[in-house]
Amino acid sequence: MTQSNNPSVANVYVQQERDDNAVRVTESEIAALDSERVKQIVEFSDDEIRMLKMKDLSTSVISNRDNGTLMVELDKLRIYPGLNPRLPSEEWEAHIEYLASVMLEQGFWVHKPIYGFVSKMGKNNVIYIADGESRFRAAMLAKERGADIDEIPVRLAPEGTSIEQIMLQLAPSNKGREFTPLEKALLAQRQMTAGRTVAQVAENLSCTSEYVHQLLALASAPSKVREMVRQGTVPAAMAIEVVRSSDITNPVTTLEAAVENANKQGKTKATAKHLPQNMMEKSIKKHATSMHSVIVGLRESEAYVLLSDEIKEQIESLIANISKESAPKAEKEPKPAKQAANKRGAKKAKDGENDASDEAPADTKTIPLDLSGDSNAAAGQNLNEEDQQSMTS
Repeated sequence: MTQSNNPSVANVYVQQERDDNAVRVTESEIAALDSERVKQIVEFSDDEIRMLKMKDLSTSVISNRDNGTLMVELDKLRIYPGLNPRLPSEEWEAHIEYLASVMLEQGFWVHKPIYGFVSKMGKNNVIYIADGESRFRAAMLAKERGADIDEIPVRLAPEGTSIEQIMLQLAPSNKGREFTPLEKALLAQRQMTAGRTVAQVAENLSCTSEYVHQLLALASAPSKVREMVRQGTVPAAMAIEVVRSSDITNPVTTLEAAVENANKQGKTKATAKHLPQNMMEKSIKKHATSMHSVIVGLRESEAYVLLSDEIKEQIESLIANISKESAPKAEKEPKPAKQAANKRGAKKAKDGENDASDEAPADTKTIPLDLSGDSNAAAGQNLNEEDQQSMTS
């Protein structure tokens, strides 16, 4: 994994469960969470989308068709607000720039058509882009710069395809530039709003359920938390942990305190050790001996009788637990069942020796020992097979 060479892009990481590689979330992506486009993505609804058939398109939209692929003028294509979860980030803009530069030299690749669907826009029937917005924007940009691109190939969704199906196809089909973690989080939010489970969302996004929970936590975190992640003062992974923790009532104040603790130590970025609860735990461990002495001294003082019964009960319980846990532990004695088993084994072995000496058959014949090579080899093979069986059983 490589980090960006752009100094304006902050590299922060979200750890995926059971994966040694971290995924990257950039400063511009975090900032984009407050954009109008993200608002459209979050509030996307298919209530006003009416799916139409290809025959409903006028001939002015389609110039020609070949094997199911339509050639459509660029200005006839439309983008439905919020359908595509791409964030308006520096990385996306750079991707579009790269595609535009390729199209200036090579034109639009006909073998990679845009995927779209027919629907109403006002009184007109138009083609909305379901997959390929980056290529569409790159084609528009390349045309502005002189590329001979007036129309591009488009394949329409099969008749009977629903918007829900199109949404579920977004992540699996997007392999040119895969969705970033935050873009996947927006997809996850949309799918769960539609009634899908976390497990189903994880399967669609090809990640673990825990990873979905983490991304949802970051995407839905308070704006101040996202701002700290964007500035690089708080790691994304720690922000997720704090937001999801049931023991922390206010993630914003907790993370702000962690940043303040880090700054006091001359650090610009907070880590887990700077969280207030972790610093408190460290301090308690450091002064535990002194605290114990003070508590014992209080119990032996004359003022102890003035304390409430509840407080005295807590002190007594605490001192008793400390004394109990600090006392040396006695060595464990052998289990009685094991001792009995050993005795029975020894008795059985002794009885076997006696039986063997008392029961020698009268007509036992001595079998001569075969010292030929074949016999020894066979015997050795049998022994080896028995040894192997005993090792694997």
